[in-house]
Order: sequence, then structure tokens, then C-alpha cells
Amino acid sequence: FSYFKYPILFNPVSKTRILHIDAMVQMSQEFEDAFVNHALVIHAQHFLQDSSSISNLEDNLKDVTCPYLVLEVRRAHLVEDVLNQISKKEKDLKKPLKVKFVGGGEEGMDQGGVQKEFFQIITAQLLDQQYGMFTYDTETRYSWINGASLESEKHFELVGIVIGLALYNGVILAVNFPRLMYKRLLDEEPTLEDIKLAFPALGKGLEQMLNWTDGDVGDIFMRSFQISYEVYGQVKTYNLVENGENILVTNENRE
Repeated sequence: FSYFKYPILFNPVSKTRILHIDAMVQMSQEFEDAFVNHALVIHAQHFLQDSSSISNLEDNLKDVTCPYLVLEVRRAHLVEDVLNQISKKEKDLKKPLKVKFVGGGEEGMDQGGVQKEFFQIITAQLLDQQYGMFTYDTETRYSWINGASLESEKHFELVGIVIGLALYNGVILAVNFPRLMYKRLLDEEPTLEDIKLAFPALGKGLEQMLNWTDGDVGDIFMRSFQISYEVYGQVKTYNLVENGENILVTNENRE
């Protein structure tokens, strides 16, 4: 039995503290493991001092022996640099994070302030509508995935990793996703209320169709099981069910 299986019992402050404590425990373990690995490498070097492969060995084991997840990034190529480095350091993601901005005369390792700035800049870039990965609703102030994005799945995975790293390292981000997003990530069935919160106009229209009693909705709304949306100036259609464009929404099938 564990109380942690019942998150409803904890308020937001308690949940934050629990996450922080758990992260610190995992970071401590990763930190200790890195020092043990470093000691083993130093010991092995005594036997390989005359070997021409020692430099290659050091390069391959550099990340393993480092007690931190070190990201060296350029401001002008932030997303590209982070994507490349994280893909190579997936096993180090639970280590304490150190960020270093390189290029442009910047020097020095992160001591806390740089880390927060790093997360703020990269999340702002990834969520910016001009980047094309997310849309932003000025009414609800929610961000949502852009279904017409040309970016790869790796870039969307990066968003999740960055947000996870921020929480893991105790940095709170100004990221605003609707409840519907989290339900989809958890593979939970969304409700009409979730849709209304995320997309008020769509939710209101669906609610009106569900509650319509003055005749058949098929005769009034003339809607099929198909949706249309605009992609870079062109209207695209998508069937919600097989042959959806030919199936009229009626009182019998509207739910």
C-alpha cells in the first residue's frame, strides 16, 4: 500500500515537494554513480597509459564519468543544439543539469540563473507560433499542438523532455496547456467539458447539437462526421469515422 497511488489526497504544494524530494534522491544516486565510474576509469588508465587508444577511451567515457548533465548550447542555434545533445545523452537526463551558453563571448558554467534563463528561452522558442509546432488561443491563453506542423516527432519529443527536465530540476515554467492535453497524454477519455475549456467555440457547438430538441439535428445543422481545417491557406478535411463525409449527424447517432 502506498499513499502516492492516490494523488487526490495531496494538495499542489505537497505534490511539488514530493516531486522535488524524489528528484533530489535520483540526482544524488546519479551523482554517486558518476563518481564511482570516474574512479574506475582512473584506475583503468594506469593499465592503459601506453595504449594509443587511451584518448578514444576517455572520449567515450567522458559523459559516463561526469556527475552532471552538461548542455553546451549556442543562443542562435538553441533548439538544434539541445536536440542534438539530448539525443546523445539520454542516459544522463536524471543527473543534475548544468547549462553553458557558448559562442558570442559567453563563458562560465551555470550556477542556477543560467539554467532558468535557458528553460525560459527554449520553451518560448518551441511554443512560439512562428516556429510552427504549436498554436496559441488568445481567448483561452492555451497552447495546442499544430496538426499541420512540418517539424519531426523528435522536436515534439524534445518539448516533453525540456518540460520534464525543468520540473525535475525545480524550475517552474510559464507553459499553459489545457486539461485535454494531459488527458490525451495519459490516454484518458476526454469529456465535453474538457473540449469546452480548450476550444470554447467547438465545445459550444457540440453542446448545442447534443442538447437540441427542436427537431432532428441532421435537418438543422446539416453536419457530417467530418471536420475541416486550414493548413497554410488550404482547407483540409478529415473523416472522424470511416466514410464520415457521407454520414449525417442525427439525433440517433450524435452521442
